Amino acid sequence: MVSKYIASFFVLATVARAASIPPYQPPGEGDVRSPCPMLNALANHGILPRDGKNIPPAKYVEALSQVGCAKDFCASLAYASVLLVPTRKNEDGSVVFGLDDLRKHGGIEHDASLTRNDFDLSPSNDNYSLNRTLYDQLIANANPKTQRLDTTSMARTRKTRQSHSRVNNPDPDFGPRQFVLAHGESAILLNFFGHQFGNEVPVNFADAVFLEERLPYEEGWVPSKIPLGFIQAGATSAAIAAKEALIKD
Repeated sequence: MVSKYIASFFVLATVARAASIPPYQPPGEGDVRSPCPMLNALANHGILPRDGKNIPPAKYVEALSQVGCAKDFCASLAYASVLLVPTRKNEDGSVVFGLDDLRKHGGIEHDASLTRNDFDLSPSNDNYSLNRTLYDQLIANANPKTQRLDTTSMARTRKTRQSHSRVNNPDPDFGPRQFVLAHGESAILLNFFGHQFGNEVPVNFADAVFLEERLPYEEGWVPSKIPLGFIQAGATSAAIAAKEALIKD
């Protein structure tokens, strides 16, 4: 009986939290998006500006903190981006950058993405749109027993993507900095969307984030009550890299 009350409370809390955020709306004509499905989802919910344009770093921090990011961690991500992507000043003189500025090759964006094309392997240099084949490869690495993405899933996918880029890309952009970024991104996915399941992401959560670029409230996700930051991301990233190192080429 107690377990039923707990389950009911969880469902009600999820519904209440979902009702408190702006509704999901796919991007419209003239809206811009980035290579990052999580940031795109924040824009699709209106947590970031829906047009994706001219956003100050502080707004990125505010938006990410609403989905469980520790403010010092998301501030480091947002303000570091200022040094790596095209920026401009708005009418108030504040530095801003849009989601489309994050497409800059070699800035935050890098080759061997989990679900995006390498810049030089796309005829149109499209390094920001979802490649469904790559996404399906990621999901194929989900744990067959739990139907969740875990550190083993990420290690296998990262190994495959890096090997593919190294063999097929005439000018792969994947040095030490990109290695850290790529494994950090994989860790953030597990931490932010898998914290309810021991840092394992259910496939239906992943479908919402990657295929629709939508926060998976309808599927039962809620942001972590404990802000997620450097410690969690670092530990998960290290676990992914350690498992990846054990996989033979």
